[in-house]
Amino acid sequence: MADIYAPPLRRLVLPTAALGVVAIAVASSARGGHGALGAAAGAAIVIGFFSVSHGVLGRVLAKSPELAMSAALALYLFKVIVLFLLLALFKNAAGFDGKVFGLTVLACTVAWVIYGNAWSMQGAMLPSELAYRKRSHALIMDEVRNGIDALMTKVPADFKAEAN
Repeated sequence: MADIYAPPLRRLVLPTAALGVVAIAVASSARGGHGALGAAAGAAIVIGFFSVSHGVLGRVLAKSPELAMSAALALYLFKVIVLFLLLALFKNAAGFDGKVFGLTVLACTVAWVIYGNAWSMQGAMLPSELAYRKRSHALIMDEVRNGIDALMTKVPADFKAEAN
């Protein structure tokens, strides 16, 4: 199942990683090794967090679309807690530039979101979305069939005979 999620994820990771490399180069020239470390950590956190969300939510959508919102909120809460812990851990760390870290996280997050939205607006669908739509269509068709069957059982017998 991991193979079907690789191409969409790759389309999002590559531009974000490219921006991370640019951020590392800029931070390295502006702030030295401390800045490069901060930029690398920021880019790695954004790519890691969003990749995990993409994979987990894709699988949840494919198996049980009803749980998607709950899973998304739980993942969001988990990521916020981990980010706060990382910020507390790196707050007074020597050899680490916190401002560069924050700016890189912000820039990479914006890049991921913008590129993901631009890609999805081009009509591309994730495999999980296709599975959800197929499943929804099948459920709707089952309900229509059940409704027609229920109506046909309530039609008087003499009306059925006249219709034939």
